[in-house]
Amino acid sequence: MFKKIYQFFGKRVSGLHSAAYLLAFFTLLSQLLALVRDRFLAHTFGAGAELDAYFAAFRVPDLIYILAASLVSFSVLMPFLARERSIGKERERAFLDSIFSAFFIGIVCLSAFAFVFAPALARLFFSGFSPELQDTTGMLMRIMLIQPILLGASNFFASITQLERRFVLYGVSPVFYNAGIIVGIVLLYPSFGLSGLAWGVVLGALLHFAPQCIAVARSRALPRLSLSLDTARVREVVRVSLPRALALSAQQLTMLALTAFAALTGAGAVAAFSFAWNLQSVPLSLIAASYGLAAFPALSSLWAVGKRDEFIVTIRSALRRILWWSSLAIILCVVFRTEIVGVILGSGAFETQSVETTATVFALFVISLAAQGVSLLLTRGYYAAGYTRTPLIAALCGAAFSIFLAFLFMHSGGVFALPLAFSLGSIVSALWLYARFPRDFHSA
Repeated sequence: MFKKIYQFFGKRVSGLHSAAYLLAFFTLLSQLLALVRDRFLAHTFGAGAELDAYFAAFRVPDLIYILAASLVSFSVLMPFLARERSIGKERERAFLDSIFSAFFIGIVCLSAFAFVFAPALARLFFSGFSPELQDTTGMLMRIMLIQPILLGASNFFASITQLERRFVLYGVSPVFYNAGIIVGIVLLYPSFGLSGLAWGVVLGALLHFAPQCIAVARSRALPRLSLSLDTARVREVVRVSLPRALALSAQQLTMLALTAFAALTGAGAVAAFSFAWNLQSVPLSLIAASYGLAAFPALSSLWAVGKRDEFIVTIRSALRRILWWSSLAIILCVVFRTEIVGVILGSGAFETQSVETTATVFALFVISLAAQGVSLLLTRGYYAAGYTRTPLIAALCGAAFSIFLAFLFMHSGGVFALPLAFSLGSIVSALWLYARFPRDFHSA
């Protein structure tokens, strides 16, 4: 029985569009569960202080996860894994053992450091909260710091899963993640209070990890933890991946700063900001992330064998689809923003004023949907070709611009200035990447 289930979920998928549609399906399923998750949260708590603490507690663990996991993501490891596999299984095994051990030790140390200083970090970043709410944020943060360790290991194992093009197993993990969080809201919160919500996040991370662990174990590629590291290989991977890790961390730093600003604008602002961010992530994940993820293996292969013209054609094909679907999503989401938020979140303790505030924040996020999609795809193109400097500059400049605008207009625009600042920074970053791409790839 288990073997048949694994054969179904573990089957290989070839073809750009087939993979993109499959990933889009699982992304849709995951995002639907995420909407159910947010509805439970909104219905139970409304946009108030408790959810402010809950959402704020995510920021440091998420930053650690992105910083560490992006060092050993699929787009970084794939060329190394392909090279080591071509030499032999033993060489691939030694490479996986060294990189996994270095990554695991690093993320555990980062999480342990943040665990010790969680109360201080809560006071530092969320000075707009009351002392009691800062203590609650620090407590939730300490529990959630288990999440980046589990998600990081899952992300590492997923590199092997994706290399073998087992996209079904890769796609199902986020579905399990959101299911775990829902269990935390429905079952753990009534028994354990707010800490039950945080333990639900940990459960979700564990469920995210399980399919990747099973897949890698059955493929006999399970890495072993060892203190004897091949430092030359670790340095080689870090040298390649560090610019990418910094680029991805730039968005998390932006979200940390904007959440800190939201905490200064009044109770419920962090919750409204976070709900709106989650809502705009649905069309972004369905459209841009699915195409970018599915295109990456093909782009890497085309660039590796010197098929530059086909590389550009693949980029342009995916770009046209992203722009078309993103533009349609922007129009629909802006026009029907209040109805969307009302249907998804408007029940129980989530009152009319909260719906209107969240709807406006949502619309201001969504206006940059096409820009975010363009940046995701072109960044994947740069990484497939081994170029990391340009995406790093674009990400850092976009983040700096967003934070500057948020700081400049926060006192006059309140929480509404924050998504607007993010969107303007995203648009500037995307335009710069779009202008640079033809020059860097001679595709004008």
